[in-house]
Amino acid sequence: CELVHESDGEQVLAANTAKEELKRSSGNFLAMERYDIAVCTIEKANSLVNALLEQPGVDPGSELSRLLGCLVLDELHLLGDSQRGYLLEVLVAKVRYFAPICQIVGMSATLPNVSEVAAWLDASLYVTDFRPVPLHEYVVCKRTVFTCDGDRRPVRALEDSNKLMPATDTDGFMLAVWEAVSVGNSVLVFCPSKMKCE
Repeated sequence: CELVHESDGEQVLAANTAKEELKRSSGNFLAMERYDIAVCTIEKANSLVNALLEQPGVDPGSELSRLLGCLVLDELHLLGDSQRGYLLEVLVAKVRYFAPICQIVGMSATLPNVSEVAAWLDASLYVTDFRPVPLHEYVVCKRTVFTCDGDRRPVRALEDSNKLMPATDTDGFMLAVWEAVSVGNSVLVFCPSKMKCE
């Protein structure tokens, strides 16, 4: 969870200090009052909301409304994720119930049922297909590049003629990334787990 603190017109990124304060707070949400923005995982955001709702002697709705003016949810399509989707849905439901005045902004480039989600959030829907640069999607498996359309046709094989990649790169992910980056292109790789990212 990264926190940004703003005081006297001066912005200070206080990520590490704030992280430690929130870890030590053990459910005490008062440490959060000093910060204007918290950038969190779904799990941490849910934990922070729970900590606030569980404070003894405090009306959870008024306190959550006081501290949370806007909830921005990036990758909203994770609502359909089999492992983390329920947690995102529970987080949104709690915020909608206990802090109905909180503005919720959801973003996703791949949400299939965007109209249904907008209706559930009682939200205005904004859709655009604008991209500043063209997007090309491919799948790399066993050193072969495939299209991402319904056919998943092989486009070409990846060759490591200079033997730059380690033997552990059996699928050719590192080779594909290196190939694109070495000619000045940008690359975004989606991995199924944190371990695969490392």
